[in-house]
Amino acid sequence: MLARPLSLRSTQTPRRFAAWRAVSLLMLSAVLSMVVGCASYDTYKKTVGNDTSEIDALTADAENPIPEIHPAAYSAAPITSKSLRDGQEIQYRDVTVGEVLQLALENSEVLRELGGTILRTPETVRTRYSMGLQQTDPRFGTHAALSAFDAQFKGSAMFNKNDRIFNNSFFAGGINSYDQDLHEYKNELSKRAATGALMIFRNVSDMDQNNAPGNLFTHAWNFYSEEEARQPLLQGGGLQYNRIAGPAGAPGLYNGILIARVNVDVTQTDFEIAVRDYVSNVVNVYWDLYYAYRDLDARRRAMHAALESWRKVKAQVEAEGLSASKEAQAREQYYRFKQEVDDSLSGRLLQGTQSRNGSTGGTLRANSGVQVNERRLRYMIGLPITDGTLLRPSQDPDEAEVIYDWEILMQESLARRPELRRQQLKVKRREMELLAAQNFIVPQLDAIARYRFRGFGNQLIQFSGDQGGGKPASALGNLATFDHQEWMAGFEFSMPIGFRQGHAAVANAELALCHERAIHREQEREIVHDLSNALSDAVRAFESCQSSLNRYIASREVLLSLEAEEKNGLPIDIDRILDAQRRVVEAEIRYYQSRSEYAVAQKNVQLERGALAGENDLWLIDGVNSSANEQQPVTVPGKVPPAPAPAADDAKPISPRDDAKRETSQNQENVNAVPEAAARLRQQAMTTLQQARKDLQAGRIDAAQQKAIAAQKLDASFTLWDDRPEALLDEIDKRSQAQKTVQSKKAEPNDLKSRATALVDDARADLAAGRISEALEKATQAAELDVAYEVFEDRPESVLTAIQRANHNTAAKSKPPAPDADKRFPAKSDDLKVRATALLKDARADLAADRVSEALEKATQAAELDVAYGVFEDRPESVLTAIQHATRNTVAKSKSSVPNATKRFPAKRTVQPTSAKIDELPRYKLEDSQSDPAGDRVNFVPPAPEPVHSLTVPLTPDEDDVSTSSPPQRFRDMRLEPSVFESDDDEDDDDEMWDESSDK
Repeated sequence: MLARPLSLRSTQTPRRFAAWRAVSLLMLSAVLSMVVGCASYDTYKKTVGNDTSEIDALTADAENPIPEIHPAAYSAAPITSKSLRDGQEIQYRDVTVGEVLQLALENSEVLRELGGTILRTPETVRTRYSMGLQQTDPRFGTHAALSAFDAQFKGSAMFNKNDRIFNNSFFAGGINSYDQDLHEYKNELSKRAATGALMIFRNVSDMDQNNAPGNLFTHAWNFYSEEEARQPLLQGGGLQYNRIAGPAGAPGLYNGILIARVNVDVTQTDFEIAVRDYVSNVVNVYWDLYYAYRDLDARRRAMHAALESWRKVKAQVEAEGLSASKEAQAREQYYRFKQEVDDSLSGRLLQGTQSRNGSTGGTLRANSGVQVNERRLRYMIGLPITDGTLLRPSQDPDEAEVIYDWEILMQESLARRPELRRQQLKVKRREMELLAAQNFIVPQLDAIARYRFRGFGNQLIQFSGDQGGGKPASALGNLATFDHQEWMAGFEFSMPIGFRQGHAAVANAELALCHERAIHREQEREIVHDLSNALSDAVRAFESCQSSLNRYIASREVLLSLEAEEKNGLPIDIDRILDAQRRVVEAEIRYYQSRSEYAVAQKNVQLERGALAGENDLWLIDGVNSSANEQQPVTVPGKVPPAPAPAADDAKPISPRDDAKRETSQNQENVNAVPEAAARLRQQAMTTLQQARKDLQAGRIDAAQQKAIAAQKLDASFTLWDDRPEALLDEIDKRSQAQKTVQSKKAEPNDLKSRATALVDDARADLAAGRISEALEKATQAAELDVAYEVFEDRPESVLTAIQRANHNTAAKSKPPAPDADKRFPAKSDDLKVRATALLKDARADLAADRVSEALEKATQAAELDVAYGVFEDRPESVLTAIQHATRNTVAKSKSSVPNATKRFPAKRTVQPTSAKIDELPRYKLEDSQSDPAGDRVNFVPPAPEPVHSLTVPLTPDEDDVSTSSPPQRFRDMRLEPSVFESDDDEDDDDEMWDESSDK
């Protein structure tokens, strides 16, 4: 009974089954090749051939690490004070704030920070790849969330050889010795739907040849195709849950597409904050460098003035027997200033102005050191640390006072700050997580259905023979007859008793939501607090500019007066001159420190209101830049929509109706395709916006506004990165306001300005020619005109002051010296005193009646009289100062009457670098509420400084103009050359003086 089946197998097996195995292997290879696609030969070498050459090289480098040195790290030798004394040539590169920001953003692959963050915690540093890293994160990125819904293909081919003996022939088909060849082939295609349903299409075939005596065929094929679907009805089902948590979500683990998109938005906001802080730090370092140059310039002049004083005292010690302590005192001050110049040039390694060193945008540290701050600026903007040139700021801080509307400023800050938008995104993420957590407190109930078509036959494929009946010729042919069909339908239910984990997930999500909302409210309070500080600091800095400038003018007048008295032969203690020199340099440095503080404070106000990038015309562009999958960069809109109001802590769970509305709004930004009607509407709106953009670029503002409004009325659904009508309307408003401002500036008359400038020039020419009365008349006429002058333009007040000093000099030269009289107490004349007092009284009366010309003439006549006044008597100088103040107040009042002169955000006035002296700077007016030293509530403004050339006793040609050097010039004319420290002659004199003092 057993011999026949064995003989049948032995005669039919060898070639037929060998062929089938070959065909199966070829089919499997073809399928794998289709799936793998473009896999290269190198891939097979690594996976099949176990090629480890690449990993071996990496392992060797890891075991013996040798840092790779990039060419960008190399730099020339730094410029030092020693190299300057050795005669090194220095080239300067003048840069503005805009140019520095442009260089910084062009070289900002890494958003640099001061303080060594890149070395201490490099993982916290942001780069231009941060957004791409989040988007392409294979675990939590958007592509990772979408991959859960990708179609999956599976395939297998199994070949079995079974040869066994059964104790009971029933289990072997009627024989005890069972011999079988079994081939199994499976392929499956599955897809997860957005509702959580799982759909599977599966094909299964097997070839079975064995020696069982009851077989219909020696070998037979079974083939069936089936479709299976599983739809969650409670837990894990629905669009809402699967978009939030994803099909693989679990309590506390949510990684759906909506959560992934919120994470990307949070990363984008973090990147925006990093860019804002980077721009803020670049501006901070720029003003640090500006202050360092000004500090060096002031200390250099003070050093030369101290050197001149030392020379004079030394000469007096040698000639007149003055105390040697005076010479040592002057020498000590010179070397003090010289040490300060060295420190101001090189600088000390202290913390500079940077973000969050006292305020969000940074508080000015005022650390001197040109070279230190210049290297910091180079580092921040990505230039070589040293390249033989020195960067030099060519832009001065703004001097215009900016007045803000607090209510609008606060609303803008709360709507535009990226920190609030980031926290609002976190709140919305917690709300989504709460909705997903509520899904885990319901049972799991799945509906399952399966439908199957079967086929059976002697062969897998055979076109001849009967495909039906009891002995079909082929399995696929029998399948095509649809005679054998099977199906299954049912439900699967499961639930944990008590839902402990689900309730814990809901409670945790609710607490997390309350936590984020509390932080959001506190962040708003913090932002309003910081905005208040920034605005107050801007006001303080502007007032400090006024006070420090008047302080500098007063201190310089003291020094000039002492030096003039000394040159006239009056005995002046050297202590007073040295103290005056120290006061002048301290006041000058404090003035430029105040200006730098005002510039940083204005920048901080823009940062606090969320407009720092917009004020500097910056746009954030980020995206994934990969050679394998290049994508277009993502443009982040510069106009940020207002942040929505935070939800209350006691908000109830969202109802199904509200949830449906929310789903409708979320569908507008879903990755699925929008309906055809919505797509057409969006396309129409985008076309209208493009036409509006073209009209705006061509200057047709009205047409652009009409089209933008028409696009807005379409109420189309836009994607996250589409252009929107709201953004275009905001841009149109800004453009129209700017155009109105330009037109209003163009409409201002220029004939008065030209006439006033001509009068001032003619007055200067008459004064130089000695025609004082003509110069006085023309300067007075120019002062009466309502003209606004630039910062460094010549003004009528300066000409009037020069006329006043010229009258004093003329009177001093024409006065005959009294040989027997004390120089300090000239002879008095009662007649002249009476006449001068009457002239001053009349001048005061004319000034009170607004007869400025008559008052000025009488005060000038009184000044020409040689009269000595008492301590509390009226003087010509006081009347002339009052006339000058009245002239300036008249011009200021006439300017203030111009409509729309004060705006909420007046345009800033950028001061271009020039070589004008500080004499030509406008004297800041203090508020009327401020008091003078005597306690009277008056508008107390010190008089303007006298020009160097108007000193009573002029310098002789062979004297160095050091102690009476001109006021600080723009450091555009300044050079860091060996003369900054001391000339060769000065060094010789210093050595000689040092040797003499040592001998003493």
